[in-house]
Amino acid sequence: MAMVSLGDMAQSFLLRRQNVALKVDQQRLSSELALGRVSDAAQHLRADLTGLGAMEITLARLAGYATITAEVAGRAAAMQGVLEHIGHLTLDHRAALLSAGSAGTAATVSATARESRAQLEAVIAVVNTQYAGQTLFAGVQGDGPALADAETLLAALETATAGAATSTDLEAAVTAWFASPGGFVATLYQGGEAQGPLSVAQGEKLALGVTARDPAIADTLKALALGALVDRGSFAGQPAARAQLLQRAGESLFGSEAARVGLAARIGLAEARLEQARLRNSAEASALDVARSTMLAVDPYETAVRLEATTTQLETLYSITARITRLSLVDYLR
Repeated sequence: MAMVSLGDMAQSFLLRRQNVALKVDQQRLSSELALGRVSDAAQHLRADLTGLGAMEITLARLAGYATITAEVAGRAAAMQGVLEHIGHLTLDHRAALLSAGSAGTAATVSATARESRAQLEAVIAVVNTQYAGQTLFAGVQGDGPALADAETLLAALETATAGAATSTDLEAAVTAWFASPGGFVATLYQGGEAQGPLSVAQGEKLALGVTARDPAIADTLKALALGALVDRGSFAGQPAARAQLLQRAGESLFGSEAARVGLAARIGLAEARLEQARLRNSAEASALDVARSTMLAVDPYETAVRLEATTTQLETLYSITARITRLSLVDYLR
């Protein structure tokens, strides 16, 4: 029976350990050559990671800013889309209100009033639009709608205007209800306070700060509600008062257009600031990426030479091992 000496076992163990070490070096050098950067930053920088750590922290912060600016920019764009949609919905209707109010027949007045009710429902639905799972104009309570339904609004206005003797009185009562803390805000608005500012760049914060309580939206709802109250039976049997109320609804709707344009402009200014912040952050991140890559870069020629030398050593080790154990390289690799 063949005997294996302690020397043979030690030699075999040594060869195997050298084989593992060379394979690890070969894989590391191959990876570094392919990626163009070192695999062990601490060893490359001689354990001085202060500069690299500062870069990583800044890059992480910039990545956070990028996420925030993208989210806020998306919300701002969605808000602009809502305002544009409201403009399209009310564009033709305001002219119809003025026409029916000035020279419309009883049938035209009734039809236009019904359309006011439909437009009111449509505008409320648009204001309740969600973005990324949050209602755009509901402030900090974005998990629910910004506004209650049109029926809730009109029922409350019917109660508030019950004693109105003229169309002027009714309009004044509606205006007072929208301005009263116990009216529009308490009954129709379902959201919360406006969202606070968010950090979008180093030393810079920005808040859209827009909810459905904004006068641009509230005035639009008020104008449509005036027309919808005619559909609910306000001043039934008084064609002149009904027509006058539609006339005032049309004029109010025209007036609300300027407020919506102003709101869109404010959001547009916020969008411009967001874009400027995004560009600054992106430029800083790109510069840091270049600096980090330079800090961790490897010399491709030197790395290729070391890889070739390691491969040669590994092949030599295979040859020695095969010769010692009288095995072929193929048998050894099994």
